[in-house]
Amino acid sequence: MQNTNQEHVYGAIPNIKIGHVFTDRAEAHEKGIHKDRTKGIVTYQGGPAYSVDISAFDPNTQKKGKYANCRFANYPDIYIYIGEGGTDDKVHYCHQTLTAANRGLLLACEQNSDIRVITKEDSRLNSRTYKGLFKVKGFIPGFYDGYFAFKFILCSNENSWNEFINSPEYTQLLSGEKIYTSIDQAQKYLKPLLLKQVNEDNKNVIKAGEYDAKLQVEAEKKFNNHSDLDLFNLATQLKNNSTTSKYKQPSRIKKIIRYEYSRNPAIVTLRLRMSKGICGLCDQPGPFIDPSLGYAFLEVHHIKWLSKQGDDSIENTVGLCPNCHTKVHFCPSSEAEEKMRKSAKRDYDAFVKSLKHTPQPENQ
Repeated sequence: MQNTNQEHVYGAIPNIKIGHVFTDRAEAHEKGIHKDRTKGIVTYQGGPAYSVDISAFDPNTQKKGKYANCRFANYPDIYIYIGEGGTDDKVHYCHQTLTAANRGLLLACEQNSDIRVITKEDSRLNSRTYKGLFKVKGFIPGFYDGYFAFKFILCSNENSWNEFINSPEYTQLLSGEKIYTSIDQAQKYLKPLLLKQVNEDNKNVIKAGEYDAKLQVEAEKKFNNHSDLDLFNLATQLKNNSTTSKYKQPSRIKKIIRYEYSRNPAIVTLRLRMSKGICGLCDQPGPFIDPSLGYAFLEVHHIKWLSKQGDDSIENTVGLCPNCHTKVHFCPSSEAEEKMRKSAKRDYDAFVKSLKHTPQPENQ
């Protein structure tokens, strides 16, 4: 299959031989072998994929865990390539889906079209080696950290493939699964997995504020009774043993949602002008000058929170410095609420009084 689009050529590239080494992916891009500087799979306008960059290998065997791209010592013409998505900084956190790239590889499988393959042979270098034209034989479902990933099988030699499918390596690779070779099969396999993930995500959703409060409570329970020296030793120990510690990479937490309320910007601006940079709780100026207003910086707080059906009104707002604003959310009290209401009314009355003494423009 040969695409006439100059930027996206399917099949072999003239004068580029198998074994050609490119300085880096950028040069492979310039030479037309792999027309993307960042993605591992390249497609064109929803069509089949036409090139793959395998930038990480687990030599000769399958690696349990992250990025299990691999090839086999006895079958060097056959590669296992993990599909696109589902990872963040090489940590699996959700199921892979039929992205344009994964779909493109399955289209190439359905149409029996060629895929150009380049590989990064030395992890210490950025160079890429052209390995020739491969066929996509399908995918085997893989699960990493509990999440689904496409394990695409790429092959450049039909004789090797015929030998491979009768080998112990092939039996071990399947592990009771089968090879899927079409988009329709992939959709049917993925549907129950994705529905289950959505249901689990919905069960685990918590509000951002609730999560912050939960962290605070857990920290108090775990560490409040530790001495300064104990805490220092613990933090140092976790840092020094980060290769085995669960604190090396923060684990993904439950899905968090944060509700944002549509507030009237006129009320926010008016309340800040009324406050004139003086906090309505501690009666001190804000920490720095807000250049847009010319007053010390404050944040507008709803005395009765919007999340508790408070009004978005000038009467229910007060200007607070960042410290006091944090305080009233973490440590709300009736005393603080009473003080804020008095300050808000004081500033409101003073502002209205000043308006009465402001000369009004004459009618033209």
